[in-house]
Parts: sequence; C-alpha cells; structure tokens
Amino acid sequence: KRDFSFTCDYSLLKLIKLNMEQFALYDVTEDFGESVKLSGKIRADQFEAFAAKLLDLSNGKIRL
Repeated sequence: KRDFSFTCDYSLLKLIKLNMEQFALYDVTEDFGESVKLSGKIRADQFEAFAAKLLDLSNGKIRL
C-alpha cells in the first residue's frame, strides 16, 4: 500500500468521491476547511492510475 494525500475544492468533492469507489482505498480521512483534504492508503499497483484519474478530474490541479 502507498500513502496518498491531496486537497480539492468542494466543487470537485462529489465527482472525486464517486471515482474513488473504483479503487482499493484504505483508512481514508477527510478534513474540511477552506478546501477538503483527503488522505489514506491505496494499493500500490493502483497508485499511478489513481493519480492520473485525479489529475484528469481536476484539470491538472491535483497531483499526488
């Protein structure tokens, strides 16, 4: 498993969470502030695909 952490705008949260269901994620936490910080663990073999999906959904703003 690999750790991940990223911050997103509230406007992207629902879309990102729907897409997160496609991946094997563990111990996911959400920290709500001015934006939303999500962190947790993902299976190592899915990390690159997850990073690419987040990059695409955020138009290049979210990088793991």
